[in-house]
Amino acid sequence: MIIKKSYYNSSYRLIKEQEFFYFDNGKIEKKLMHYFESNNDSVVSFSEMKTYEHNDNSKLTTEYSYDKDLKLNQIIIYEFESDKIIKKSFYEIDDLKEKSFIRANIFEYDKSRNIVEEFISKSDDSNKIFKVLHRYFDGKKFEEIHYDYDGDICIDYNVHIDYDFKIDSHTADIIDKDSFYDADEYTGSIIDIEYEYNEDNNLVKLTYVESRSNLQEIVVYHQN
Repeated sequence: MIIKKSYYNSSYRLIKEQEFFYFDNGKIEKKLMHYFESNNDSVVSFSEMKTYEHNDNSKLTTEYSYDKDLKLNQIIIYEFESDKIIKKSFYEIDDLKEKSFIRANIFEYDKSRNIVEEFISKSDDSNKIFKVLHRYFDGKKFEEIHYDYDGDICIDYNVHIDYDFKIDSHTADIIDKDSFYDADEYTGSIIDIEYEYNEDNNLVKLTYVESRSNLQEIVVYHQN
């Protein structure tokens, strides 16, 4: 079970840290994100928080996001069909605590219960959608293609998958190396992500390398 994630820049200076808290049943209860001073990685500049609610069947139903002043600023509502998530609805909370719709993510599955398409609606009622296509081979995802609201490819993930692990109460695929392609004509680049594991096949480190500038970010996972 992941209890903390530490984020470092290319100079291996700590820039932020995320703490995870769980209910007795192992479901996620709260996350704290601490951001450190740019000139002193031992001093926290500010923190943000997320809290979670689950139903009687231990399904995640609601996620609450709080800003650095611990003011609620976003709510995500999860909808399930059986044990499959079919919709995530995002709402913004204003200073008057009024809730306004931002977008909805709708998921479609194949017969093997893999997510094959994800539709992201806009909040302006234009009927345009952002689509994510998930492609599988032999039950394992090998590509994830993102289309913008005009139907053009904007991001293309190519993944190589070896293991399964659990994070944030969801099952995800552990990847040895992942290539992220930003298809923008002017800023497009490839970001390589390398994954390291301990002897128990738990993820312990991610390294992001951007091809154009060679910028790096390192994420260290702390397990209990």
